[in-house]
Amino acid sequence: ETLAEAVPVVQRRIIALCRKYAKPSIVATQMLATMTESPEPTRAEVSDVATAVLMGADCVMLSDETANGRYPLQAVATMKKVVRYTEENAALHDTAHGMHHPHHPAYTEAQPLTKQSAICTAVITLAEQVKASAIVAETRSGATAVYLASRRPIIPVIAVTSDPKVAQQLAIVYGTKNYVRPDSMKQATNLTNWLRQKNVLEKGHIVVTASGKYPGIVGTTDTIKVRILE
Repeated sequence: ETLAEAVPVVQRRIIALCRKYAKPSIVATQMLATMTESPEPTRAEVSDVATAVLMGADCVMLSDETANGRYPLQAVATMKKVVRYTEENAALHDTAHGMHHPHHPAYTEAQPLTKQSAICTAVITLAEQVKASAIVAETRSGATAVYLASRRPIIPVIAVTSDPKVAQQLAIVYGTKNYVRPDSMKQATNLTNWLRQKNVLEKGHIVVTASGKYPGIVGTTDTIKVRILE
C-alpha cells in the first residue's frame, strides 16, 4: 500500500532488508499483465521481471496471467526465460557488507554475529575456495538453507529436511533444491550418495556439507565437511 511512483524504491528496500535478515521475498507487481490477453509481453514488463532478479528477489510471481489469462503456459515460459537470461548474464553478488553502508537501502546498525550466521558464512567461503559443485545442508526448520540462500552464493544449495512442509516452504527460496529424507546421523551424506547414483553429481565433484550431531533438532548445525565424490 504505497504510491505507484514509490514502488521501485520500496521494492528495492524491502528486498535488501529481506536478504539482510534472511527472509524470503516475493515480487508480484503485475509483472506480465499484458499476457493476460496477449501472447507476448511488453519490453517494460520484461524489464520489470529482470529488475526484480537483479535486485535479488527470491521469487517472482504471476497471478491474473495464469489464473484468469488466456496464455498461462506462455506467461510462465516467458517469465522463466527472462529470469534464466538475467541470472546467466548479470551475476548477482552478495551485498551483505554493503548493507552496512549509510547509503544502502537496507542500512541499519550491524547485527550481532550468531553461530548460525558464522557457520553459513564459513560454508559459503569454503565452498567457493574449493570450487565445490554444491552445498548440501541438513535443516530441520529451513533456517540454515534460507540463510545460505540469503547470501546469494554462486554455488547451488541443496537442502535436506525430514519435514515436508519445510521443503515446500523452501521451494520459493533463491537457488535451492530441496529433498525430504528421514532424520539420521548421515542425512547429508546419504543424500549426496543418492545424487551421485542418479548422476546429478559426478565423479570428482566436490561437495561441502553442513550438518549437526543432533539430527532433527532445530539450531544444532555445527559441522562442516568437504567431500570429493568417487
